[in-house]
Amino acid sequence: MEYDQTHTIGQSTIHIIGPENLTQDQIDGILNECYAIAREIIQVIQGESE
Repeated sequence: MEYDQTHTIGQSTIHIIGPENLTQDQIDGILNECYAIAREIIQVIQGESE
């Protein structure tokens, strides 16, 4: 059985599929990294629209 969960914060949805033995720390790390990338993308988009 694999880890297969969707996480939603605000308007952001991240679907994580991985091995069943993912720890909560690993899941939190994946989510934090995804949100950091999203913030960078938003900053680039906002910079291009100025």
